[in-house]
Amino acid sequence: MTQLLTWVSGANRLLAVWSGFATGLMMVAILADVFCRSLLGFSIQGASELAVVMLVTLIFFGLGGAQADKANFNVDILTRLLPVRLNHLLGFIAMLLSALAIGLLCYFSWLKAVASLLEWEVDYGVVPFPIWPARLLIAFGWSTLTLQLALEALDSLGRAAADSRAA
Repeated sequence: MTQLLTWVSGANRLLAVWSGFATGLMMVAILADVFCRSLLGFSIQGASELAVVMLVTLIFFGLGGAQADKANFNVDILTRLLPVRLNHLLGFIAMLLSALAIGLLCYFSWLKAVASLLEWEVDYGVVPFPIWPARLLIAFGWSTLTLQLALEALDSLGRAAADSRAA
């Protein structure tokens, strides 16, 4: 279990690095569009739509990595005062509830992403731009976070069980 959690955490951290690349690509697309519009008098068609896809990548590829690095918001004012065994048990419950909630978001995101893909859904602005890639990125990002949370829940449960055997 620990090896699987280590591998998934590493993969999520790698996706977080890709999230950083998406930030750079988004900046390049926006700067190029602003440059062309301001100095050359025309806009790059599809640049703002591409920036939106990069923003989706930035957000949703970073979710699992943030969880793997324990960088998500966590209030431990009371739990840090509890015994270690109880703390691991509460960690299991919190991670399990989080995995279930995010798993629900994941499920509905995949339903919408697959429907969008099957319809080849596009946004008709200045240039027709496909929406389904962003929907797939969102569903994938929720999936990585759900997997990370579920494995961390099992890890917390294993730690609580080990603590009870040691006591």
